[in-house]
Order: sequence, then C-alpha cells, then structure tokens
Amino acid sequence: MLELVLIISGGLLLWFAVRLRAPDPISLVEVGVDYSCPLKKVKRITTEVAREGMEEVPGGVLSFRPLVRYHTFADSSVDFTVTLRAKE
Repeated sequence: MLELVLIISGGLLLWFAVRLRAPDPISLVEVGVDYSCPLKKVKRITTEVAREGMEEVPGGVLSFRPLVRYHTFADSSVDFTVTLRAKE
C-alpha cells in the first residue's frame, strides 16, 4: 500500500511516496525536487520533517538520524532517498 504525501515548506514542494506496513524496520522514501531548489535547504528541511514524523508516529526510532542520499538527476527533478527507522 502506498500513500502520497505532499509537503510545502519554505517555498519548496516535496512529495513522498510512503510504503505503509513495511515489514522491514528501515523505510526508504523516494523524493524528487525541482532543479531550482537549493539542495542544502532541501536536505535541511527534509531531515527536519523526517525527524518530526518519527517523533509523531508510534514506533519511530527517535535516536536514528534520518539519512538523505541524492542519487539521480532526472528530466525534471533531482531525486533522492530518505532513510527512516521504526521499531518492529
């Protein structure tokens, strides 16, 4: 099951396709941002939102620092993966 989450923060629109009911305690969230977005700001905002999410959602591992890894320069976005952790 997938859930699409849109977040507008600091003038940036981030989209997340979140896999719900993941059997693995590590969740990978694929994200894409427009080329005009400053990547340092994107990483900061994404990390803040991921930390808040792990605090608010039952089972989030609060000691885990979310990881942001840029990996693809697509046609209309810079794509990256956010790694989150949850208790089993």
